[in-house]
Amino acid sequence: MHRDVDPQDSTRWMKRLPIVLCLCACAWLLGLIPPLFLEDPPPFGAALYDRQVMAWLRGRWDISGSFLEAFKIDGRSYMYFGPLPAVLRLPLAELVVQFPGRFAPPSIFVALVVVLWGAVTTWRQVVGRGPGIVEGLALSAPLLIIAARVAIYHEAIAWGSALALWAGLAFLRYVRQPSTTHLLVLVATAILAPLARATWSVSSVLLLLLVVALVVFKRSASRGEVEHATLPRSHALVALAGILAVGLATAGLNRLKFGAWTLAPPIAAHVVYQDPARLQRIDGRLFHLANLRTGLVNYLSPLELRLAPAFPWIHPVAAARSFPESKLAESEHFVSLPLATGALLALAIGGVLTSLRLSPCRAELLAILALSLGPTSLLLFSSLCSRYLFDFYPPLVMGAALGVRRLARSPYVRGWYLALGLLATGNLLVNAGVGVAIQRSYAHQSRRDQLERVAARFDRALGVDGSEASPKP
Repeated sequence: MHRDVDPQDSTRWMKRLPIVLCLCACAWLLGLIPPLFLEDPPPFGAALYDRQVMAWLRGRWDISGSFLEAFKIDGRSYMYFGPLPAVLRLPLAELVVQFPGRFAPPSIFVALVVVLWGAVTTWRQVVGRGPGIVEGLALSAPLLIIAARVAIYHEAIAWGSALALWAGLAFLRYVRQPSTTHLLVLVATAILAPLARATWSVSSVLLLLLVVALVVFKRSASRGEVEHATLPRSHALVALAGILAVGLATAGLNRLKFGAWTLAPPIAAHVVYQDPARLQRIDGRLFHLANLRTGLVNYLSPLELRLAPAFPWIHPVAAARSFPESKLAESEHFVSLPLATGALLALAIGGVLTSLRLSPCRAELLAILALSLGPTSLLLFSSLCSRYLFDFYPPLVMGAALGVRRLARSPYVRGWYLALGLLATGNLLVNAGVGVAIQRSYAHQSRRDQLERVAARFDRALGVDGSEASPKP
């Protein structure tokens, strides 16, 4: 029986195509397609959350054996990463024990699905419709850098960014339609985001403080005016309880693992910084105001990239630029925000600048401000790495959605979208090149061998020497 095809359905699938293709590429990079993660030994750092689950099954927080990111306290090894991705493994604890290291790839992939779902939902909330083809490409391209490596670092960043984006979305929904449900979702995601990635602690606290301020403002504005809606005092109390929970969770975990009620682990106990010279290079602290110039230049420069005639032709810089006053410990596989997320960055800058004086956009601007505070601290951090770019993804998504809403009123909207399409395509090519470079250094051995063979074929065909094209670990 013949059935007519709805042209709108066809258009809808075309709009989803960049996101679907990106998720397929992420699945390939993570070793899910084909299922390399089931056959090959896990790469470095893939099993740490699994080992944390096994430690909990023994009733302990310390992890047996040695590992690079260990904090040594009284002869015991602890990891500093938040426990949330390990908590998500608990329902499958028996399988985790039998197949350690195999759960990181699907966990990262699920986190990327959640963050893309949050990005599309944010688009509908702010713009009033789902992302188009160009917008979907801009939203999808940054995910390749996180999917490029199966490691605890990437898993923590993926889950932290996903939950932070949903927290920002919950804040928008609460401001537009205050309800207990939206508030509870905000509190829950604001608490959970720092438990995956400590970077989001400041952003979570500020989002909840804004709720408290909103309750107070609404109450003061409504005195003597019946037409102004009021918010229950209980909403402010719930938000304050959420702030307390964020602080107690962070300090409490440090007390359980490191023996002190602090908001940061003792860096001197980190095995990497047992070298006095390395610890002295950063003056015993991971964050320094002296790193600001180095951070700004590296994160914002459009030149943080290396082009080469050898496969994959686009490469991250092996060592980022460092100014004399900076206190950097290391840099690794680095590219800048304009090169990796330029389309989102351009939309976000335009959206924020054109909306500063518009009261209907205040909720979005407040959400962007709150979500930006956590990642901005990375400008002061003692390390530079391409994976940190994904910490900026939540505020960029929120800002880009605001930019699209403002762009729709421009008489040159077609020209703008053409430029954004070219920029998003460039971002995709850069991130793909960076992803391949990272894979050649850190992926499963069978994937690395495969990429080396592919690179050798391309390099022979082009008559170039690619032996030094990709940085090795």
